[in-house]
Amino acid sequence: MGINSRNIDSQMEQRPLGQPKHYHTNLEMLFSLILLTLCAFAATAEDSESSESSSEQTHDNEHPRRYVEALMDCSEKYQVPPNYFTMILNGDAPVFNDAKCFVKCGMMGLHYLNEDGSLNEKEVRSVVHRFFAEPSAHEQAINTWLNCEKQSKSEQYADDSCERAYNMFMCYSEHMSKCFMKCGLVGMGYINRDGSLNGANLKNTVYKYFNDESQRDFTIRAWLACDQKCHSAFYSDDSCDRAFNLAMCFVEQIKNVCTEQI
Repeated sequence: MGINSRNIDSQMEQRPLGQPKHYHTNLEMLFSLILLTLCAFAATAEDSESSESSSEQTHDNEHPRRYVEALMDCSEKYQVPPNYFTMILNGDAPVFNDAKCFVKCGMMGLHYLNEDGSLNEKEVRSVVHRFFAEPSAHEQAINTWLNCEKQSKSEQYADDSCERAYNMFMCYSEHMSKCFMKCGLVGMGYINRDGSLNGANLKNTVYKYFNDESQRDFTIRAWLACDQKCHSAFYSDDSCDRAFNLAMCFVEQIKNVCTEQI
């Protein structure tokens, strides 16, 4: 079947969003594919590391060992579980009195912070270059750390070193989660590397993942509606923010349809 992607807007923008049957099944598939893409990204990084010299591998192995030791020491000092960083990333971290100082302690133990609580840019660059395979990912991660440090200094608790370290880490983790989502959607063909919708290839991509015509129709119009919305109300200069806003808008479209079907 021939596909003329240039006619997508004229064909669909005036039609209301429908309710494709069993759309939640394809939503699960969509996010499974995103997760698989991220796993492939991680596997590529691991393969890249395995090709390094033995001395570099020894140096790389030093970081995980230091990480475990630092978190165990900080856990004992502040009575916070050593896997608290993972809890934060999973969004299910309970409240502990000294949790923010635990985060600072962990970052200090990894040498991510200097004695004065500022970012140790030299160490961060060293770690980033060892664990990110793509040069573009190097700068993305480093710039995120630097921007988050700047933001943490300008916030209400800038004079509180524990609060500052916690805010810096939260800023970094939240932004990089958006970048991982962008990575997955780029790999699937839905968006471009600048975080914008891949309109030229949208119909081809949708037809690859969906067989039902009503699902294809809904998916294309939902992405187009979100692209228009994100170019006005939710525009951002950051490519990861743009991709995240676009994806969250799309998810909201699906949630609204699923709610109506219940």
